[in-house]
Order: sequence, then structure tokens, then C-alpha cells
Amino acid sequence: MSILITGSGLIGAQTAKLFVDKGDKVILYDIAPRPADISEIVDTNKITIVRGDILDLPFLLSIIREQEVDTVVHTAALLPAALLQNLYAGLRINVEGFTNILEASRQMDVRRVVFTSTIGVYSRDGDGNTSETMDENFPVRPGSLYGMTKLMCESIGSNYFNKHGLDFVALRFANVLGPWNGPLFTATGPLFKEMIGKPLKGEEAKIEKPSPIVTNGEWLYSKDAARALLLAGKKEGLTERFFNIGMGRVYHISEMVEIVKDLIPGASISLGTLPIVPARAYNLDRSKRELDYSPEYDLKRALSGYVDWLRARAN
Repeated sequence: MSILITGSGLIGAQTAKLFVDKGDKVILYDIAPRPADISEIVDTNKITIVRGDILDLPFLLSIIREQEVDTVVHTAALLPAALLQNLYAGLRINVEGFTNILEASRQMDVRRVVFTSTIGVYSRDGDGNTSETMDENFPVRPGSLYGMTKLMCESIGSNYFNKHGLDFVALRFANVLGPWNGPLFTATGPLFKEMIGKPLKGEEAKIEKPSPIVTNGEWLYSKDAARALLLAGKKEGLTERFFNIGMGRVYHISEMVEIVKDLIPGASISLGTLPIVPARAYNLDRSKRELDYSPEYDLKRALSGYVDWLRARAN
């Protein structure tokens, strides 16, 4: 298979590694790739890195044609913090950029487009839904502009599937953490820089006002995210379009702190006043049934792998 992966960051680089390990041809497409950071995750001698803009439809078409791409995995997006800093550019990148991916894929008869969506498309309070977990039919009502762009892209992808027959699937990722040395414009980036980065340096970590989404929520290790994208890219005969991808349980930030303290002996971490944040775990039944996805990493194993990676980089 020839796989075009848009976005070469935390998720894109890990996904490239898994496709390479399966013997696939991989093209990483990014407007500002960071080869040194990518090389810490995947052997860059085994992939093709293309500097390109997803807003440039003619160039996308030429790359898909030249590289004989049959599957596209779309991870490129402006993440929440960056999106809020530049609304116009962010909306174009997240929505128009993905529309270009769909249109280029339609014109070039690409086999499948896999889209990285988010837990943020769901209603936080459930809009009256009383189920204990969230399946893919749980009410959608994004509480952020980022979540709104992802939900809009899901709708556009569904329309391309219904009107043009373009095979489109979306994976609704929980909060993602994992090894990556590049910038992270998410609520998780500053959290882990403080909670893990400082204790590894022997400094006290002070977490005073964590974002509600990390105070009590579902998590996903980047290696599990990449494995889900691999499965979604290769599985034949899918009958559903949307899939929840996470750990299948909610973790409170106090649990995370205790795990980090176990992993970093002597770690000093203080928590400020925490808001009461209701949260429900993902129901992963559909992903297990159709994709054969089950998380390999719970939060303790994920944080252990992340801490080990940071320690190795420091030595």
C-alpha cells in the first residue's frame, strides 16, 4: 500500500512508523515538517517527507498521483490553542484543508480516507442522555471551536461518502499523550511539561488550574492512536463510519499524579483547587467489533512509557 499521512507530529509520526513496519510505502505531508523530531519516532530513511500545504489542492493532486497513493490518513490540523490564536487561518486549515483532502482523494480514486476526529465532538453533559458510557450515537454538541471544526469535517466526509462513494471513516480520539519533542498546542502539552518535566529535573510541579478536559477525562496513548489508524486504514468491509478510540475508562487528574509519583520517586506535585467535572468513559464495542481495536496501554503503562522516553532523551 502507498499511504499519504498528512501531519507529521505526535500522531502522524507514530502512524508512519507502524505502516513502515508493515512494509507499506509512506509519504508524510506537512507544511513545516521537523525531520529531527520525526526521526526520533520513525526511520526517516524509510519514508518520504513532503513539504506541502493541505490548502494547495493542485499540489495535493500531484503528490497523490506521483506517489500512487491508495489510502490517506489525515492528522493535520490546527490544534485548540493555535486555532484560537488565528481563527481565520485555523478554520481554513481544519475545514477547507480537509475538504481538499476529500476532493483530491475523490478525483484520484483513493481507496479510503481516515480522519482523526476528537472526543470533543460529544456533548459534555449528554443533553439528557443517561447512559453510563458514550457510544458513537451519544449526542454531539462540541463545547469548543476545535470540536466544531472536527464535527463539520465529519459531516463533509459523510457527504462525500454518500454522494461520491468515497470510503471515509473517522476515529474520535480521546485526549492523546505520548513521546514527541515538537510543539504541542493542546491542554495536554503544558500539563505534562509541568507534571512530568519538572519532577524529572528535581523541581516541584504546581498544577493550579488544569483544563477541565484533563481534570477528569478519557486518555489515549499515541501508540494506540497510531495502531487504530493502521487498523482503520487496512480493514476491509467496514460498515460504520465513526469509531471511539480511547482507553475505555475515565481517569481523574489525582490518579495521574499518583502514577507519576510512583514512576518518579521523590516527585513533588501539588494540585490547586479542582473543578467538579463530570465525565463518561468511551464505549469501545464498535471499534472492537469492526476494527479489532482494544487499547494496549492503560494510563499507568502509557505514562511509564512516556517517562522512560523522556529519561532516555535526557541521557
